[in-house]
Amino acid sequence: MSPAILHPSARLRRGMAAMIIAVVALLVTALTESPAIAADEAALVERLRDGGYVLYFRHAQTDWSNPDGRHTEENITSCDPARMRQLSERGRETAREVGEAIRRLAIPVGDVYASEYCRSRQTAELLGLGPVRTTRDVLNALAADLIGGRETLRRRARTRLATRPPAGRNTIIVAHGNVLMLAAGRRPPEAGTAIVRPAGDGEFEVVAVWDAAMWMTLAAEHANDTATSPAEEARNDPLTGPAAVAADPRHRRRCQGHRQPVRSTRRGPPPRCGATTRRWSSLVHGSVSRCAGAPGPGDRRDAPYRPR
Repeated sequence: MSPAILHPSARLRRGMAAMIIAVVALLVTALTESPAIAADEAALVERLRDGGYVLYFRHAQTDWSNPDGRHTEENITSCDPARMRQLSERGRETAREVGEAIRRLAIPVGDVYASEYCRSRQTAELLGLGPVRTTRDVLNALAADLIGGRETLRRRARTRLATRPPAGRNTIIVAHGNVLMLAAGRRPPEAGTAIVRPAGDGEFEVVAVWDAAMWMTLAAEHANDTATSPAEEARNDPLTGPAAVAADPRHRRRCQGHRQPVRSTRRGPPPRCGATTRRWSSLVHGSVSRCAGAPGPGDRRDAPYRPR
C-alpha cells in the first residue's frame, strides 16, 4: 500500500502541534533550571567575597561607528576617536554601574590591571575599584606583533590568568575579547566578565562568564547590606569610640555638672567632656570638644587641657 498523503491543512496542524510542544518543553526547562542557576551565581558571589579569583573584564561598550585605525605604537594608547575606537557614553555609564555593583556585593579587590588601549584603561578607571596599572600581557591580539606575536601574547595572558591574587583579594584585569579567546577560548561581550579560578603553574579554570547586567542583578538581590561602613567602625571602635571615651573616669570627672557636649574647632588633645552616640571626628583628628555650659573657644577661662 502506498503511504497516505496528508492534506496540507493536516500537515499544518501537526507542525503547529510540534511547535507548541517544543515551546512548552523549553518553558518547563527554564522554570526548573532557573533556581539552580541563581543558586550557583549566589554561591559564586560568596566565593568571590573570600578572594582568590581573577575577574577578566572586556572593556565596556564602544562606538563602532569609529573603527580602529592601524594598531601601531602611536595609536594603541590614543584616546582620539579618529585614530582608535573609544568608549561610548553607554559604555562609560555601564562601567560605573558595574563597579558600584561590585562594591555593593562587598567583593574585595587587590591589583587592577588594564591593557594600554584607551578604552580598556578608561573602563578600569571608571570601575573605581583601585589604582590602575597598564600591562602588555593582555594587549589587543591585533597588536600582538608589538610584543613578539600571538603565541607570546597567549603565553603572557595565560600566565596572568593563572597567577593567584594575594590572600583575601581578587585581581581585576580589563582588556579585550580577542585576548581571552586566544588564551582561554572564551569571548565575553563588551563590559562582560570572565570569572577565572587560578591554579598556578600556568593553569586556570574559567568558572563563569557574566554580562554587565548580571552584576546589577546580583547586587540588587545579594548586596551585603550588613557590611560595616567606616563611620560605623569608628563609632564601634573599642579604643577610640564614644563608648570608650565615656567610660574614661577622667572624662566623666571633667564633665560633671555640664550638659551634652558640643564641638569646638580648636585643635588639641582628645575630647575632655561629654560623649554622644554619633561619630566624633575629634576622636580621629584630635580636635577639642567641650560641654555645653563649660568655657568655650575664645573664653579666657578656656585653658588647654592637661591630664591630671
